[in-house]
Amino acid sequence: MAERVPFWQPRRIITAALTSLAAVAGLIANVGTLTDFMQPSVSGPWLLTLDIQHSSLKSYEGMSATFQLYLVQDAHSVTGRGGELTLKIFRAGMLSRQASRMQGSFSATAAATTGSAVATPQQ
Repeated sequence: MAERVPFWQPRRIITAALTSLAAVAGLIANVGTLTDFMQPSVSGPWLLTLDIQHSSLKSYEGMSATFQLYLVQDAHSVTGRGGELTLKIFRAGMLSRQASRMQGSFSATAAATTGSAVATPQQ
């Protein structure tokens, strides 16, 4: 009959602790890769709606404009030209890589215009 060996021997405890430490170190070393993977993708067609809230030309206030955009994302960089547009990405779900909408603000030099902006993916 085989002899029973208790688990709580110092060598086994040290081995288990080192294995756990190596696993945690591996996760920490790959945090950048994991967070890059979990970033939502914004590449593709979008509809951007700008609602003008303030303008030096009062006739612009209250107007809205909708634009069709095609965004190309390169890692963390999404570029474009024009006025200043600041958008926060909202995910389709907690672990989803698909963006459900972007929301934020804009400002433009044309007639000193500012307002809110909402972008939704075009299906």
